[in-house]
Amino acid sequence: QTLPLHTGLPVSFVDEEFDMPDFPNSYGIASWTDKDESVIIKDRYDLWEFFLNGSKKPRNITNGFGRKHKITFDTYELDKDIKSLNRKSSIYLSAFDNTSKANGIFRTSIQSDSDPVKIQMENVWGYRSLQKAKNAEEYIVVKESYTDSPNIFATSDFSQQQKLSNTNPQQQQYNWGTDELVHWTTPKGNSSTGILYKPEDFDPNKKYPMIVYFYEKLSDNLNRYVAPAPTPSRLNISYFVSNGYLVFTPDISYTDGLPGESAMEYINSGVENLKKNAWVDGIKIGIQGQSWGG
Repeated sequence: QTLPLHTGLPVSFVDEEFDMPDFPNSYGIASWTDKDESVIIKDRYDLWEFFLNGSKKPRNITNGFGRKHKITFDTYELDKDIKSLNRKSSIYLSAFDNTSKANGIFRTSIQSDSDPVKIQMENVWGYRSLQKAKNAEEYIVVKESYTDSPNIFATSDFSQQQKLSNTNPQQQQYNWGTDELVHWTTPKGNSSTGILYKPEDFDPNKKYPMIVYFYEKLSDNLNRYVAPAPTPSRLNISYFVSNGYLVFTPDISYTDGLPGESAMEYINSGVENLKKNAWVDGIKIGIQGQSWGG
């Protein structure tokens, strides 16, 4: 016998933005609670508690805060020997802001009916692989951004963090770069987002050639570090930015049956939007895509 647990809920538990000719992936199970009393399952933003015998209605344990603020929450497994979460205890949640691309950490308890409490949000990529000391309230977290390579930080409360490593100091010897989000509207009225990478010594009074690299959606990578290294088929962004190119990575939303036309709609309109800036050399633009994006 099959007992559906999510009947009547107003959200989807599979990828809302899936746009390929296939079945979408689920957001997945986050955690189980003690004695298998319930299971925590993710939607696009929030965490839901489902009671497996169906005796109680499902609960949105993040109180809709994620969807309201476009923040995606997830739980942590901080102790490999503890396989479930206590419903009454305070727990940390990782948080990703889908608008700004910031990462951080919130606190709540599974049985709470209140909004989760923000502990820290930063314009970095990190907080997802949090590790805790076995017998102390001490944590280490790895953080990175496009301008800062991944480093390890130690903390007990996340407001005060001690940097424990200093990776890639040789980066200071090179012309690196900066990155920023750009937004535009396509000719069909669709909103889109991309990332624009500029050389560190960018001068708005000069004209720069631009390379457009596309693969599905890439804007969530705003705060990812890109080391200069060979890749199988991707564009190594840092290498080209360091050598005086702009690099633009537009997000693409596909229409079923029209992948090429969809790519043209988003890529070309994003490029035309950027060409309005005098520092983009509109006659020196290259493109590279790969896999489904290509």
